Amino acid sequence: MTFRDRRVWSFSCTFSNFHFLVGRWLGRRGLPAARSVVQILTRSGLKGNVVANKRKIIVHIATSADGYIARPDGDLEWLTKRPAPKGFYGIGKFMNSIDTKLLGRKTYDLSVQMGAPFGTKTPHYVFSRRPAPASLPAGVAFVSEAIGAFAKRLRTGKGKDIWMMGGGEIIASFLDEGAIDDFIISVIPAFIGEGIPLIAHRHRHVPLRLQSVRRFSDSVVQVHYKVQQTAG
Repeated sequence: MTFRDRRVWSFSCTFSNFHFLVGRWLGRRGLPAARSVVQILTRSGLKGNVVANKRKIIVHIATSADGYIARPDGDLEWLTKRPAPKGFYGIGKFMNSIDTKLLGRKTYDLSVQMGAPFGTKTPHYVFSRRPAPASLPAGVAFVSEAIGAFAKRLRTGKGKDIWMMGGGEIIASFLDEGAIDDFIISVIPAFIGEGIPLIAHRHRHVPLRLQSVRRFSDSVVQVHYKVQQTAG
């Protein structure tokens, strides 16, 4: 696993979202260009009355031991310089289990600035209060509708699970709407003292149920929680 591949996992799970490198590592996938949410939902089989098993919206992310996904300025040196163990914390298996990605506007803009090659088979939905750019990469659609309704349509449509990629604001917004099903959190054995939190700070109480715990050879611990009392 190269240094750039390690940056994939960390950034794709955090604010700056280098998920495009994950795609290069696992092989590119994508969907023909579409300018609207309806077009992508239709092409990907997510529109209609056929209901398969409920798809899950999953946050798969890395944090420091004190709960931050990056330093205040977005720096990830504390994470990206760590050598990754064989299997790369199970990211390959996880990528095979999802076929849709959700991200916030800041995460999307940084990805574009860094040349992210968005695929044409995996829809990317960008949540933003601002208008979409005049030109969008293939497979990208901007979303401004209510989170609850959008999440319900995704969950009841046909397909694999859905990766909520972040950042912390959009994770918080989905969580507060009952639109997150699972968290898979890889806890890096380091305190960084301050930074961007996993979930934007608001008053909340969200019970979790532990599904599994994995310990890796480099002392990283990966915990899988199911969110209780979701409303979606």
